[in-house]
Order: sequence, then C-alpha cells, then structure tokens
Amino acid sequence: MENDSFLKEKEDYIIHLLETRERVSIAELCAIFHMAPSTIRKNLTDMEKKGLLLRTHGGAASLDANRDEPIARKTVLNITQKKEISEYARTLIKNGDTIALASGSTVAELCHLLKDLRDSIVLTNSVVAANTLMNNKNIEVRVCSGIVRGRTGCIVGPSAGSFFDGIRVDKAFLGTDAVDIERGVCSANILVGNVERSMAQCSSQVIVLCDYSKMNKTAISPFLRLSEIDCLITDYATDPAFIERLRQRGIKVMMAGHGIGKRAQ
Repeated sequence: MENDSFLKEKEDYIIHLLETRERVSIAELCAIFHMAPSTIRKNLTDMEKKGLLLRTHGGAASLDANRDEPIARKTVLNITQKKEISEYARTLIKNGDTIALASGSTVAELCHLLKDLRDSIVLTNSVVAANTLMNNKNIEVRVCSGIVRGRTGCIVGPSAGSFFDGIRVDKAFLGTDAVDIERGVCSANILVGNVERSMAQCSSQVIVLCDYSKMNKTAISPFLRLSEIDCLITDYATDPAFIERLRQRGIKVMMAGHGIGKRAQ
C-alpha cells in the first residue's frame, strides 16, 4: 500500500507529464513508476474522481491543456479595471520590500508600475513579469525554474513550487481565475494554483488582485482559503452584495477606481 507522501508525489508527477504532453499512456506510467498496470489504472481512476485529469482508453488526458486564455488576449480583457486594481496595489509596495509576483494579466499590469521601485527583491514564476522588470537595475529579479506555459508565460511544475520553500517575502501579489465564498481563491489550472499557493505560504502578507469578472465564480482548483488572504483588491463593478458577503467572512476588501484606495463600506 502506498503511503500518502509517495502517492502525492506520484500524482504531482502525472499532472506534470500531462501539463507538458497533454496525454499519457498506462504503459508509459508503468515504465516510469515500475508498477503494474492494475495499480496505475487505480491511481488514474482515483485522480479522475478528485478532478485532476480525464481518463481515456489506455491512459489519461489533461484537464488543463488548452484551458488558459493566451496572455495577449487576457491583457486586453477588462483592461480599465485591471489598471485601476494594479494602481491601487502599487500603493502597497515600498522601496526595499521583498515581494512575490504571480503570473496573470492583472499582476502583469502591476509590473509596469514597478519600474521606479528601488532596493527590492522580486521573486516570480512569470516570464512576462521578469521581462518587464529586468530593465530596472535598481531591483533584483529572481525567476523560478520549471516548465513555461507558452500561452501565458507562467512557469509551473514541482521545481517552480519548491523554489519558494524556505524563502520569506514581505508581500505576495496573486492573480486568480475565480473567487468563491465556499471554495476560496481558485485557478483554472491545477499546477498554476499549486505554485501560487507556495508563494502565499512564504509571504507575510497575501494580496489577491481580482477584477469583477472573476468574483462569485469558481474554477477547478481552489488553492487558498479566504481566511488565508490578507487583502483582496477588486473594482467597483463587483456586485456589492458579494462584497458584503466577503466582509461578513472577515475579508479585507479594497476597491480600486472612482476614488482609488477607498475601502468597501
């Protein structure tokens, strides 16, 4: 019988394979793990029940392979709100801070506002963020290793998450695909969610940037409980009733735009 830690490592590696190949066969997995086909079939069936993959004849397929919108398209969606949210987020960063920046189009907008940041260290799993910030000679930019998702420029995989182990940062700025009252902060991609959770765990403050279109929605992979975030920055197009429900859960919600920096009342 497999122990929990080995089973988790196996599941992570199977997801990693599916992220890079989109499909994997039972025969391939048997060769990788040196296990019988019956054991691998059971593992894949259990993973499908957890919502981690799709079982296919003779193997499995990724749930996430083509789920993400390309970054070029994400960048122009709700751009006004994203700029307002990123402008508010910029007010929370001071020279000398050590910050973690996740992937995502709203965080990418924030990166454009950090060109005057000084004496800071920035850690990221985003090629887009690194490319934007690398010309600022007054900060140090550190990028994790892993697999680059071509559609989004996001770096994922086991090494991407472990990059943040043992590190301590002042603030982590995370994007999200959905915020749900019960399930929390969610990602449409399991591996992206895994890395963003690692970022959150190494940070003294966790700040989620989320425009109205992601609020009161859900996605496949919840990666943070609402109680694990320190602040959520959204815009005035968000349903006030949903904002009130978040506040009732004790969540600090900040409203960007139309009087930037004003807190939801």
